[in-house]
Amino acid sequence: MVTWADVTRWDSAPLQGAVGEVNTAYNKVVACSEDLRGITTADGWHGTAAGAAADEVDQVIDGLEEYAAEVASLRRSAGDVGDAIGGVMNGVKEVEGLARAHHFTVGGDGAIVDNGPPPDTPEDQREAVARERATIAAELRDRVSEVLRSATDIDDDFCLVLDRIVSGQTIDTTGNDNENTSLAAAGNSGAAMGSLSIPAPPPEGATAAQNAAYWATLSEAQRTRLAMDRPELVGPRDGFSAKQRDIANRALLDRQQSRLRHERDELQRKITEFPRTGAGQIKLNDRLEFDALKADLDELDGKLRGLDDIDHRLSMSDPTSPNYDPTKQRPYVLRIDDAGAGRAVVAMGNPDTAQTSRPTCQVPGRSFPR
Repeated sequence: MVTWADVTRWDSAPLQGAVGEVNTAYNKVVACSEDLRGITTADGWHGTAAGAAADEVDQVIDGLEEYAAEVASLRRSAGDVGDAIGGVMNGVKEVEGLARAHHFTVGGDGAIVDNGPPPDTPEDQREAVARERATIAAELRDRVSEVLRSATDIDDDFCLVLDRIVSGQTIDTTGNDNENTSLAAAGNSGAAMGSLSIPAPPPEGATAAQNAAYWATLSEAQRTRLAMDRPELVGPRDGFSAKQRDIANRALLDRQQSRLRHERDELQRKITEFPRTGAGQIKLNDRLEFDALKADLDELDGKLRGLDDIDHRLSMSDPTSPNYDPTKQRPYVLRIDDAGAGRAVVAMGNPDTAQTSRPTCQVPGRSFPR
């Protein structure tokens, strides 16, 4: 079990330094692919000796494939773990800074020790100060818990990769076609097995402080990967950084536009194919149903116009877009209305780095903050 004392001694430098050396070894192995393809038994050689030689060649090829996979797995895992440790150490730094600022300490087992309020605290303020310190202590416990959760996840993942390498279970090479072997392909398989998981965020409904405690333990690469792979977990979360929330919410905006366009196409199809009289009129008994479909279509059109307008405005700060306007400040999308109402919450400029706070604007329909 990983303890707070363990984590405070972690250092990513040895692992990050090892990646280069492992990569050099990997490149040397992969360069042997062409030579392996040329290792065959001589034409016309048959019999027991020829069979034994062919078996030996297969063993050499299988062994090098496994080695390539193991080295690639170690390279990927060492890089991921080194990066992830940087995130954990950032979480440790934030905990220690918060504790120091408020006269708390963190024990080696992760326990929060309250060293007491300032001795000159007026008597009539002691109760209020005690409540404030209880809140700070709770936040410190949450932060310590998130650091240890992330650290344990890293430790478990890395041990699993190393165990597979030591036991020779990174990949199964026995079913490969050795006449067309590719050590690079074996390496790609091994690298996939060496990837590091990212701990799940706090449950839905967590406070901004709880979210921030979790977010502080992730590296920048992990944050971006989570935003791209699971945007629904990142986009709406107060306490996560605006940079990654923007990445996630732009992806969610694309998803919502695609979903609404599909729904609109289905509605339009129903309207087009709706039963009519020989004169092309809607039957009186069907009028309510038809009008409801038309109303739904109008509503969808309104939502799509809102989202399309938001998308257009966002593109104005994108240098690669034909709509680019260099005078426009970069917007950060902090939330997309998950009800599909064509609305977004947008901050003009990164609120995490702004010197002065600016209110976040809700963008309904086609309106957009200047």
